[in-house]
Amino acid sequence: GVSSDEPVLQLVQGRTYALKLQLEDKNSQLMQIPLNLRAKAYCQASNASAPPLQLLHQAPNSAVLIFKAVELGEGQITIENLTLEADKDDKARNLNTKTLKLFAKQAFYV
Repeated sequence: GVSSDEPVLQLVQGRTYALKLQLEDKNSQLMQIPLNLRAKAYCQASNASAPPLQLLHQAPNSAVLIFKAVELGEGQITIENLTLEADKDDKARNLNTKTLKLFAKQAFYV
């Protein structure tokens, strides 16, 4: 189930939703999400059934996720494995892809 002390998204079956990722600094100020940010996003049901949400689109830098509520149920949206991808210019300056120790979880029910 979903813990009562965390915010829970209440979604309507059949509707499509956009979830915007926001990063904050230590002073709770919004930070710009870099274009080279990459992440894995997925939905898990609270039980062993199929996920109630279907991921339709993920922006290249994972700043926006588009989900459709396809089934009744509850679960969690997870964003993890965040990296800052090094491009060829970064690599020319001896900069490599950096793994970030960040993750986000959002509870929901449809």
